[in-house]
Amino acid sequence: MRRTAAVCAVLVCGCGNILGPGMDSNLLVVDSSAGAGLFVGDTVRLTTREPDGSGLLVLVPATYSVTDTSVAAVNPAGFLIARAPGSTTLKVQTYSLHTQKNIIVDGNISFTMNIAPFVADLPVGSTAQFYFAVGTTYGNPARGKRAVWSSTDTSKATVDSMGFVLTKAPTTTRVSICATVTDGSGVKGCSSINITPAAAAH
Repeated sequence: MRRTAAVCAVLVCGCGNILGPGMDSNLLVVDSSAGAGLFVGDTVRLTTREPDGSGLLVLVPATYSVTDTSVAAVNPAGFLIARAPGSTTLKVQTYSLHTQKNIIVDGNISFTMNIAPFVADLPVGSTAQFYFAVGTTYGNPARGKRAVWSSTDTSKATVDSMGFVLTKAPTTTRVSICATVTDGSGVKGCSSINITPAAAAH
């Protein structure tokens, strides 16, 4: 029977999805990142599991190293510290198995902007909350980003600094409610709204 090992990165600070595909298909490396990414200053704890004689995964001692310590460092206890944006290779060695995994440290550079709701139909005189979400160049949710809200037609709809939209008049063409990241990247996203006449009072 072929043996497999699982190397589990248990996140201490909520970052994630840091471990890329390995060289050895017999080894399974996973992390509990929930897709949040690994950013400069984050620390993750690495633990290694290997199947015992009955096939159950059990904790086993392992040694860890990285090829580029300017990007990330790992100590003998298995704590991985992200130092700078970039990529490096994590090497994991148990008594009988080993693997290598690519690690990416995200530089938190804005790349995409999503607005919710993306499309909306609102009556005159109504208010609605809009939200923005910034993605990095690596596809992770960006951290600590702020945005400035704007409306393409303030005679029809206005939006405040918190993303609350107030509709003022019916539209013949849709109005865009937009958010632009304030970090100088110019990344911007917009939602399209249609404003309908207020319902007649009965």
